[in-house]
Amino acid sequence: MCGRYLFWDSENQDIEQLVSYAEEKLSPEVFRKIALQEVTPGSYCFACVSNASSIHTGIMKWGFSRRGKTVINARSETCFSSLFFNDTRSCVLPCSGYYEWDSSRNKHLITGKKGIQYLGGLYHMEKGEPVFVVVTQPADSSIASIHDRQPLLFDQYSAKLWCNSPSLGVIRHSIGTRTALPIEKDSQ
Repeated sequence: MCGRYLFWDSENQDIEQLVSYAEEKLSPEVFRKIALQEVTPGSYCFACVSNASSIHTGIMKWGFSRRGKTVINARSETCFSSLFFNDTRSCVLPCSGYYEWDSSRNKHLITGKKGIQYLGGLYHMEKGEPVFVVVTQPADSSIASIHDRQPLLFDQYSAKLWCNSPSLGVIRHSIGTRTALPIEKDSQ
């Protein structure tokens, strides 16, 4: 299950360019709302969607509302058949990695490769603003000892596939082997 992710680390130059561009184009009030480091449910963050022939980056809030609770994830096995996700469209969330906690409550940063990666998501409109959930799948053997679920994680090519035509077939393009880096307790 993905409950936090790292948007920007100091080594990710692709994301640094995105942040610089957004800072130039957005009003200071809007820019200040965006989570630029660790992204948590309820945060506003960058998200990419397909609009005909190209991918556009915008700002969305993490979490769907349902009966007074916030839903942050969707299971890949059921999201295409669930009525709850019937009115959604696909999106991707640029990131540097995501966090999981093992059974001993140790935090790990999970990455698929260097540079920009994309979490697979679904979004819709609530109260006039776009909101998203992260789509998860059973964990790959490389991180199953930490957690039994993992978010869809795409490279740029597969992120475009997900945005243009989300399906169970595209899910197989999710980055398989991932690296788990333990986070020091002091930095949690």
